[in-house]
Amino acid sequence: SEIGDLELIVTSQISEELDQVYIPIHKKSIKERNRWPNELYNQGVSNALIRSLNYDAQDQSTITARMKKSMAAIAYISDTSLEEIERFLLQHMRKSPVAGAIRQTADRTCDVLPTVAQIAEHLHPNQNLVNKIDLLLARLSTGANAEMAFLALHTGTKLTRGDYFNLMEAGFTSFKTLEQADDSSLLQCIAADPFKLTAIKDAIFDLQKEEGAEEISLKPYQSAR
Repeated sequence: SEIGDLELIVTSQISEELDQVYIPIHKKSIKERNRWPNELYNQGVSNALIRSLNYDAQDQSTITARMKKSMAAIAYISDTSLEEIERFLLQHMRKSPVAGAIRQTADRTCDVLPTVAQIAEHLHPNQNLVNKIDLLLARLSTGANAEMAFLALHTGTKLTRGDYFNLMEAGFTSFKTLEQADDSSLLQCIAADPFKLTAIKDAIFDLQKEEGAEEISLKPYQSAR
């Protein structure tokens, strides 16, 4: 079966690095314990992969936390606002700050992801994960959703999650629309920050260079006579 973003994100949670990231859970709540496997399944994660989150877990709380962190990372790269993600994650407990835990989960997932992908590629050599990984890392490090991944790959953390969200809402979801946009329209989306505008312009310039570059190929090798 194909290894996609969800498989890579969830598998990354089965690691010491991610187990060390704190996310608030209601340890005594059966509702919370039962909720996260269902949420992951609704996102398209297979039952087998959900069960794998039990691997080498110290206790039930560790398993619940792994599932919740999987959902936190998945939600972080969706087009849902951070406030809504916080409410989504804290339904079964008193309100407590969770935005930091969401970002830390995404950051640590970024750290572990290249190793997870390397192992996955070794086990499934027919799957080319290189391009997939670059886009996923760009999204996890910025919180950019699928529509804005093309820009996050070039501008990274020079723009905030809110900037990417605003650009998406304004319809700047391709390099063509960014190219055609006037500066004032873009500045409205990025808190009127000239440095962020420069980052977008640099990204457009880089892509234009990439598109205009001719592919260099070598002639077949010849032995000396």
